[in-house]
Formats: sequence, C-alpha cells, structure tokens
Amino acid sequence: MFAGKSRRRGFGLRAAVVLAATGALVFGGAAAASAKGDDGTKSGPATLSDSSLPAGGAKIGYQGDQVAVTTSKGKADVVEITLQFSSGKPKLAYCIDYSHTAGGKGSQYDAGAWDGANVNNLTKIQWILTNSFPNKSAADVLKDAKVSDTSALKSAELDAYVGTQTAIWNFSDGVKLTGIGDGLSQADQAAATAVHDYLVKNAQDAKEPAAPAVSITPQQATGHVGDKAGPFTVHATNVKDVVLAADNGQIVDADGKPVTSPLHDGDQFWVKTDSTGTVSVTANGSGVLPTGSVFIMKGDNAKVHHQKLILANTASKKVGAKVTVTVTAQPSASPSSQAPSASPSESTAAPASPSASGTAGGGLPVTGTSLPIIIGVALVLLVGGGAAVFVARRRRLTS
Repeated sequence: MFAGKSRRRGFGLRAAVVLAATGALVFGGAAAASAKGDDGTKSGPATLSDSSLPAGGAKIGYQGDQVAVTTSKGKADVVEITLQFSSGKPKLAYCIDYSHTAGGKGSQYDAGAWDGANVNNLTKIQWILTNSFPNKSAADVLKDAKVSDTSALKSAELDAYVGTQTAIWNFSDGVKLTGIGDGLSQADQAAATAVHDYLVKNAQDAKEPAAPAVSITPQQATGHVGDKAGPFTVHATNVKDVVLAADNGQIVDADGKPVTSPLHDGDQFWVKTDSTGTVSVTANGSGVLPTGSVFIMKGDNAKVHHQKLILANTASKKVGAKVTVTVTAQPSASPSSQAPSASPSESTAAPASPSASGTAGGGLPVTGTSLPIIIGVALVLLVGGGAAVFVARRRRLTS
C-alpha cells in the first residue's frame, strides 16, 4: 500500500506483482485469488520449512486483484496481504499503518506486542477483527451491515475485505473513506461501504489477547548427586501441553518417579541425576497466536519504518523455556555426627579435673570452689574439732 503521492505514482501499475515487489497493502482472505508472478502466472506464497522462521515469525505474501479506494489522505491501491508461517496455510492480515509501505514479498515479520507497536485505537481494531471477516463469514458480515440484496454482488468476501480494511484505517490512522473505485462494481462498492460504516459505528474497546508463552520458576537451582532438586513450576499461557527434556539427568515427580507425559500450567517437577555437573531442562509447547497479534517487519527501528500488520486469523506458535540445575557431590559426614553418644554409666561419672586453662576435659570453665580451698576448710574444721574435745575433757576433770 502506498499513501499520498507515493501511492498515486504506483496506481497505474495494476499487476499485483508490482505491488508485491514495492510494498502493497493487502486485505482479504485465503479464499481470494493468488497474486500474479513475474511471468504473469498465478502463484501463491511458497511453503516454508520449519527451520525457515523463528517461533512466531512469518513472511509476507500478496495475492488477489487490487482495488482502488479514495480517502481523506489520498488514493490507495489495495491488494490482499497474507502472513505465511513455518507451517500451514497463509493467514489473513490487515494493515494498521497507512503512511508506510509494506515489505516486499518474502520479507520477514515478527510478532510484537501492542504497547511496542505505537498504533492508535488497537482496542477498537480488535473488536473489528473479531466481528468481521474472516472470523465471521462474509455473508454474516454483510447481514450485520444491513446489506439485504446480495444477488448482484460479484464477491461478498472482497466487499467484506474492503469495508474491514478501511474501517481499521479509520481508527489506526484517522483515515476517512471517501469512495471506492476500480476493482468493484457499483453494487459491491455499496456493500463494502456499508460494511465500513457498520464497523466504524459499532466498534467498541476490546482487550489485547494473551499471546502463548511458557516459563519455569525458578530458572536455576542446585542439588546433590542422587537427590531431587526442585520443585520447579511450569507456567503456560494459551499452551495446552508442555513437553520436558533433560540433557544429563531425569525429570521426576514428587515421589521420585519419572515424568513421561506432558505437563500443564501449574504442574511441578524435580530433577535427579547420578553425576555431578550441570543439567539443562528444556520445556517446549505449541500455542495459538490469537487474532489481533501485531506484526512488525524484521529490522525496523527508530529510523527504518515499514507497514505494520495485524493478524486477522489465528496461527500456531512454538514457545519454550530453559532451566539449569548445578549438581555437586554429596557432602561428607561431619566428625561430630560420627562421635558415639555417652553411655548411662559414663554420664554419671565424676567430672574430670580442671586443666591449667580453667577447663575440664576441654569443656566449660570451672566456676565453683577449687580443691585447695576445700582441703584448707577441712583442716580448719579438724583442728577446731580437736580443740573443742580437749577443752571439754579438762572441764570434766576439774569439776
């Protein structure tokens, strides 16, 4: 798609391949005709291998005949845009950035988040996507827009595309639709305009859909050989099954039994190994990229801008997480834990004599009366007792 003068310069080139090469706006769905190739023949987006794209990444494609519309910001040539993921059929996407051109066919787009997309009114655009094509059939969308006579329409789907895209522009860029020209009959133009008006009038705020994600807490742990390390907790958003794998150990449950089935959000596991070192545990799952997921061209930054897209269908996305466990040898038993306990007879034995440092047998310092004092007191008592006996005997003799 071109905006302003840049779009008018490309308007006379009606072959979809020209738009695809220079960056065109696409709207529509998988049911529409495919774009023309360089040799004039029809060719759909190439099927990509799983290794062609990262998780959540897609390549832009173009298909279908272009339609001219006039807006408050000039003329625009419109052709279908799709996002091709690593597997499956191409998915419909819409433009949410009227002022920039899209990447050429085959350019990589990566999934982003609403708060980083810098696009206005995404909450209302989300409502439009949920309530228009392809999430609802073209026939139902036209019915909602009060298009009663569809017998003269050449393409109900294309009418729904045009009405939906122009309604999205109304909120993302403040672009007002002023007319629909080449590419649609008068009946189709009227139907597309009715869809536009219906969606703009009824759009409401909707929340950003949650993207699929997997994480594990904690991300690191320590343990000893032969013991369970953990627990670890799996956190999964919009992912049903999470498959775990350990590179140098075993994943077990609370009872120490091997975990052989996928885990789910909130499930726990432990890690056990018979050797020292580091155990890496990976968690992998496949979730659903929801309608309303924003896509930004790979490599765009503050100075480089391309058209931003929003996913109208849903698509699968591979997600994963990784944790590590550091395993060390079992600690040696301490000497105190090996010392035999005292027998009952030993516990009643007399305390050892105090040492020169004031301790008994290496124990606590002696704080009571010392032995020389005891002996001195005994001698005094002995002498005193003898004197008392002597005095008593003399009194009896003299009496």
